[in-house]
Amino acid sequence: MEKRKSNPLYDLFELKNKERKLFGQLREAKKKKKRDLVKKIQVDICYTQLHIQLMQGAKNK
Repeated sequence: MEKRKSNPLYDLFELKNKERKLFGQLREAKKKKKRDLVKKIQVDICYTQLHIQLMQGAKNK
């Protein structure tokens, strides 16, 4: 399998998609009142948002 070259814009797009999916999962977990799952998803969202900010900083340089 060939390793693809890193494309910062595409990686950023993938991260934003992941963030959007996590927010959807968070909404579902809140509806079902699953507190432990809500906390786990919130942590994932925080890390994803941090990663997005880092990628945007790298893109702007």
